[in-house]
Amino acid sequence: MHPTWKKRVERTIPHTKCLKRKVHELIEGFPEQGIFTRHQDVGYLHSFSASRIPFGRVKRATVAYRRYPGNSLEKQMKKFQTDPAIETIKSEEELGEDYVVRRMLMKRHCAHVLKKATEIAKGNLFPPTFYYHKSNNNTTR
Repeated sequence: MHPTWKKRVERTIPHTKCLKRKVHELIEGFPEQGIFTRHQDVGYLHSFSASRIPFGRVKRATVAYRRYPGNSLEKQMKKFQTDPAIETIKSEEELGEDYVVRRMLMKRHCAHVLKKATEIAKGNLFPPTFYYHKSNNNTTR
């Protein structure tokens, strides 16, 4: 795999992230529309990025990706072996009609998540998972 693509792939695979449940709920989880038979991970991480929630990184590898015949990485390997600065190769998935629709849905959802995160930051919106109440000196949800 080309080093540029390696970095890009590492940033888009959810296995390499550890999000708190509240963040997962804020971004409303993985896209579940029927058209998302592929790219759920990309939609998920675009939503997380749109939330603008700060995150930390660890330098040590904590996950190993298993490559097997027919998986998404395998299908796109020709693309990932090429330097993206020199040649852009589109995968079969990117050439399909559904890809354009998935991209549009991802952009729309990212705008929704950004708006929601902005309202939370302003104190105008509190998702149910952010509500806590006291009960007999114990904090509960």
